[in-house]
Amino acid sequence: MSSETFENLEEDFRNVIDDVKRKISAQIPRLFGEERKKLVRDAERLLDDADSLLDEMDLEVPKAPQPYRMQMTAKVQNYRVDTKRITLDLKQLKESAAEGFAKQQLIAGNGRGLGTTQQDFLAGQRSALYRGNQILDKASQSIARSQQVAIETEEIGHEIISEMGDQRESLLRTQAALDGTDANLVQSRKILKSMYTRVMTNKLILVVVILMELAILFGVIYWKFFR
Repeated sequence: MSSETFENLEEDFRNVIDDVKRKISAQIPRLFGEERKKLVRDAERLLDDADSLLDEMDLEVPKAPQPYRMQMTAKVQNYRVDTKRITLDLKQLKESAAEGFAKQQLIAGNGRGLGTTQQDFLAGQRSALYRGNQILDKASQSIARSQQVAIETEEIGHEIISEMGDQRESLLRTQAALDGTDANLVQSRKILKSMYTRVMTNKLILVVVILMELAILFGVIYWKFFR
């Protein structure tokens, strides 16, 4: 399993990010003036804390077992993308607040609203920020999918390596069995050769005995009938 320190840092990071998200989505838009600025500064400080936690999580990755390192690295990268997206959201809130303040200043100064050109410029800025946020979200999703594919590929690789190790052990056992069989065959050949030698020796002795008996028989016949 991954290191306990990494898991604790991950839990702290999630708590910090959740706090920032609550501030951005529910608290900051409802405030104005100094209260809004103070909450924005608090959110920025929390984002700095989140970056520090991610740096500490990066340091824990090399300490984890090899099969878990890639998954942990993917988590940290995804968290960094989320942090950048949230930072962009906070920046957009700050800029929208600045635009509102500038508009109030113009109204108070000359009794007129923003000109058409300035309104178009601000609208273009907001549209660009929105498009940038969408692109960042899509990039984050694409990175997450790529990392998931990489993790699955690594897991498949580990399974293949494990299966190859099992097959190697099986082949080694088969080779050992074949070596034993070969040794038995060599021993069998030696026994058969020895048996063949004994059989041929026995045949030769038998032939000699028969020849000797025939010689004795002919000798007896000759001595009895011809002498």
